[in-house]
Amino acid sequence: MGSHVMDLIRFLLGDFKKVFCTKGTLVKERPLPGNPGVKQKVNVEDYAFLLLELENGSHGTLEASRVATGSNDDMKIEIHGTQGAISFDLMNPNWLFAYDARDEAGPYGGNRGFKRIESIQAYPNPPAIIFAQKSSFGWTRSHIASQYELIKALASDTPANPDFTDGYQTQKTIEAAYKSAEKETWVAINE
Repeated sequence: MGSHVMDLIRFLLGDFKKVFCTKGTLVKERPLPGNPGVKQKVNVEDYAFLLLELENGSHGTLEASRVATGSNDDMKIEIHGTQGAISFDLMNPNWLFAYDARDEAGPYGGNRGFKRIESIQAYPNPPAIIFAQKSSFGWTRSHIASQYELIKALASDTPANPDFTDGYQTQKTIEAAYKSAEKETWVAINE
């Protein structure tokens, strides 16, 4: 769980250095697909909480849950820095929220505060597959765009992005998280 968010964090902020993870399974038996009257034991996490340290010295948290009450297919990311912050929520996909700490302050906030920036996609490709050229962001749109870019790279014999190395780096982070949860300590990604 959380592999897509790990990949996104790495894409935006760089490689992971180490991780501390706690995880658990709350629902130990689940209905057998196709036969809901029969329950089967499962070996899958219902939640995982990670503390992260990146190679660039940044720190963060990642929370992944199958059981969060009120959550659908949520994916939220916030990045806070010394000069500002950005926030994106996939359940409100048409807007990116940005805070610029250099904005003038005043007794009632001045010009400071998060500003809403339109984030509707206006990509030229692949507009004819399903969506109009300007459409809201979402899992479907991003998966179709990823497939399009992979097919285009294969057809033109150019390197694909992301590539195998990107997937490998995410898998190394996942494996370090499992080790961390087992050892109950921080684990280096390249350990």
